[in-house]
Amino acid sequence: MSGIKITPPIVAPSFPQAPAGKIPAGDKEGFGDMLKNAIESINGLQQESGVAQDEFIKGEAAELHQVMIAAEKAGISFDLLLEIRRRLVEAYQDIIRMPI
Repeated sequence: MSGIKITPPIVAPSFPQAPAGKIPAGDKEGFGDMLKNAIESINGLQQESGVAQDEFIKGEAAELHQVMIAAEKAGISFDLLLEIRRRLVEAYQDIIRMPI
């Protein structure tokens, strides 16, 4: 019996599949919605940074490292937004320059 090798059957995971080219009705978040959410998120980080700076200036419970972390998060996310904007404008200009 030691020469018999039994292997379990391979079971592939099954995922629900939508028809090709169609997005389920509940998952329709467009590029505009995604961009709007990103801008709102960055605005929230900017506001949090401003509040942390105000609390630090007033001498309230804010620690300097927390203020700096909030300011860096806001700054980096804003820089990312500007870079995305720059690349979108560049892509738009490339499309406009394409010959017909």
